[in-house]
Amino acid sequence: GAVYAVYDGETSLGEMGPPIAYSVDFTTLRTRSRQLYIENPLCQTVVNRFTEWVVGKNLRLQAEPQNAILVAKGIKIDTEVFNNRLEALWTLYANSKMADYANQQTLTQLTKEAHRESKIAGDMLVVLRVVGTTVKIQHIDARHVSNPPNLSIGPVRDKIAGDSMSFYYTPTGNRVRNGVEIDDKGEHVAYHVHVGNGLEYIRVKARYKGFLMAYMIYGKKNAIDDTRGMTLLSVVMETAKKLDRYTASALAGAEVRQDIPMFIEHGPQSNNEDPLAGRRVKALSRM
Repeated sequence: GAVYAVYDGETSLGEMGPPIAYSVDFTTLRTRSRQLYIENPLCQTVVNRFTEWVVGKNLRLQAEPQNAILVAKGIKIDTEVFNNRLEALWTLYANSKMADYANQQTLTQLTKEAHRESKIAGDMLVVLRVVGTTVKIQHIDARHVSNPPNLSIGPVRDKIAGDSMSFYYTPTGNRVRNGVEIDDKGEHVAYHVHVGNGLEYIRVKARYKGFLMAYMIYGKKNAIDDTRGMTLLSVVMETAKKLDRYTASALAGAEVRQDIPMFIEHGPQSNNEDPLAGRRVKALSRM
């Protein structure tokens, strides 16, 4: 007869060990990732090259107006003239620094920064500021988005089950998770940003008059209902540090051996073989 069993991922009992339900420490992961990006040349090269592959020299606009919808709304345009004019305006805007709220970077540089920082830190807050008639982009580092100290603690009241207890922003009654304020549907309502060196926080609304004006860019997400992202380097952190130690020890050993004066003198009966070669072979065979 058939053998009935519960499948939990293992085909051989005990092969995978006990399952581990991780609780992600986003702050520590972000700090370790930043350190790894600074110290490890391989991780830095991978992240930078990934950004170059995605963004390149520039993100270009290719206008494709939907004529059927325009005609249905009574709008008639010369699509060729419209496309050329719009694409030229986009190029002018992207190559200038008018897109940056701080007037320091071009749109291409901002795009590269957003992609790179989201992969290193796990996420990044983008705020759109309207200055006169121009929409400008402000990037806020992930470490500045966190829970303010004036939150209240209470049982979870969201429609989607989660933790037993949670933090709430008293004026709105919304839940706050790692600096991100969400309503009972899970929609991002606002972001709490730490400013200065004290306990001052500002609340940045996600929408203004129905328009999305602030949002998070994620490197990757660990779970669907997470409000913060995980760094791209999280799965290679330990391996990268071990490789760093191995490389440092190998180079240090090579330097020490280089400083030791040593030579081999062959006698009349010598066959000119390296007497240390056998020792090396034996050492490798024992590894």
